[in-house]
Amino acid sequence: MWSVGEQTKPAKRLHKMVVRVIEGSSSEQLESLAEIIKRLNIVAGHNEIIGAWNGRRGMLRGEDLGVTANLLKQKAEAEKKAEKEKAGRGIDLDELQSEIEELLELLKNRQPGMSDMEWDGYVQKQLLKLHELASHALGK
Repeated sequence: MWSVGEQTKPAKRLHKMVVRVIEGSSSEQLESLAEIIKRLNIVAGHNEIIGAWNGRRGMLRGEDLGVTANLLKQKAEAEKKAEKEKAGRGIDLDELQSEIEELLELLKNRQPGMSDMEWDGYVQKQLLKLHELASHALGK
């Protein structure tokens, strides 16, 4: 149930459980909970946890113990990772240029000894590579 690696449905709900535990904790339990929270890989709900943490420790006049900074760091890392994954759907321009250049070279310099069928096969192969790049870029 505790997230250590990849995102799963339980990991996405982890923050809700952490908020509930925080809300019912004593000041002594908050100290122990601080260490647990800092070791968890929280993938969502960082602001909710920070709000619950600050609210509860404010009521109990407790210290932050590095929890807020840790959660803000995790949040930034999660956002960076999401942005990277989103960008991963883009086109690798170097790869695109290489594939287009290969196709243009085929179109410009048709080999005299190559049959139409062979040439068509090479062109189709290049077009399929370009199609795969475009599909990846569009997330399809």
